[in-house]
Amino acid sequence: MAWADGYLWIGQCYGARIHKVDATTGEVVKTLTSDRFVTGVTCVDGQLWHAAAGDDKPAELRRLGADGTPEEVLSVPVAMIAGSRPPATAASGAPGSGKIAPGPTQVRRLKLPP
Repeated sequence: MAWADGYLWIGQCYGARIHKVDATTGEVVKTLTSDRFVTGVTCVDGQLWHAAAGDDKPAELRRLGADGTPEEVLSVPVAMIAGSRPPATAASGAPGSGKIAPGPTQVRRLKLPP
């Protein structure tokens, strides 16, 4: 779950959805879909990111456009990520540093077709 600009963004793991909820009314104002399990969501500098996992592929961190289309994908060499944090903090080992999994990790940017 993430908070941004008066809205809660709630990931629905097995439903592969992300819901934008008006924090004042509790109304779901938008629902985005994913092709993989949604294991975490976060908002960074006005951008929505979600952790994606499942289907025996490496986990990913995805920056989404307003329509839910991935605009940037970071491949993470682990099977599952639970929760997500800004990708810029995803490599150190100190507690609270944003480390994604035990041991060293490498994040690789993937180019998406236009």
